[in-house]
Amino acid sequence: MPGFGLHGTGFRFYGRRAFRSDRSYLTTKFFCIFYFPLVPITTLRVIPGARNSRVPFGRERYTLISKSSPDVGQVLSVYSVAVLIVTYGVMFFTLGLPWMRHRYGGGLGDLTEFSLFAIWMAVPWLLIQWMRNKEVERAIENARDLNRPVPFC
Repeated sequence: MPGFGLHGTGFRFYGRRAFRSDRSYLTTKFFCIFYFPLVPITTLRVIPGARNSRVPFGRERYTLISKSSPDVGQVLSVYSVAVLIVTYGVMFFTLGLPWMRHRYGGGLGDLTEFSLFAIWMAVPWLLIQWMRNKEVERAIENARDLNRPVPFC
C-alpha cells in the first residue's frame, strides 16, 4: 500500500472511520513529515489483513475495496486527533516532566524520563484503540439487527 520514507516522511494511511460489518472502514492516504499528516491524497475503503500488528506505526496489509477523493470528515478528524496528540505530548514536557523533576529531586535519568513519556503517550493510543473496537462492535451489531427476522402481526 503506501510507500514510506525516511523518519516518517512519505505516504501513510491515517484514520479509521465508517466501519461496516465486514470490518471494512474508510482511511485516508496522507503525505506526512515526521509522521505528522499534512496533505490528504485519497480516501479508501479497506479491509485490514488478518495478521496485522496492533503496534503503532507497524506495517499493515489491506484489501482495497474502493478509492475516492479525500473525505472531508475523515480528513478533519485525522487533523484534530493529530493536533490533540501533539498537544498532549507537549504537555508532558511543559507540565508533567517539570512537576516530576521537582517532586523527585531533579534528575530522573534519561531512561526513566523516556519510559514515563512512553507510558504518558500510551494513554491516548489505548483510548483510540478502545473507541475503535467499540465502533467495530457497533457496526457488527447493527448488521445483526438488520438480519433478524421481525415478527409480522
